[in-house]
Amino acid sequence: MFDVVVVGLGGVGSFCLRSLSKRGLRVAGIERYKRCHDRGSSHGGSRIFRKAYFEGPMYVPWIQYSEQQFRELDEGLIENCGTLIIEEPGGPLIEACNLAAELHGISHENLVNSELEERFPQFRLASESTVGFLE
Repeated sequence: MFDVVVVGLGGVGSFCLRSLSKRGLRVAGIERYKRCHDRGSSHGGSRIFRKAYFEGPMYVPWIQYSEQQFRELDEGLIENCGTLIIEEPGGPLIEACNLAAELHGISHENLVNSELEERFPQFRLASESTVGFLE
């Protein structure tokens, strides 16, 4: 007999199963597809943790908790490479990223066009006024 049965063992289902098990519950997981299938929302070769979340600073604590949980598993799952957002000055993404970073103490840099060109020569910037946010 199980306390909880989780149906669907993708990224979210597996995390739920693990969390419930760590709480001492007897759990079972059911998955329709084979392991590592390509039909879930989190399939593919890579994922990203954007900490200065432009969708809203209220999500940042959840992102930080999620990253902590993945690091607990740390089997080479996470490689820190940073996140670069590029847009025109005054754009909504960088402004929102700065707000989230400042509210939650996230290390970041605001880059002007010349700094972007020097540090990221692989990009062809849309204009000479393009700016960047790097976390």
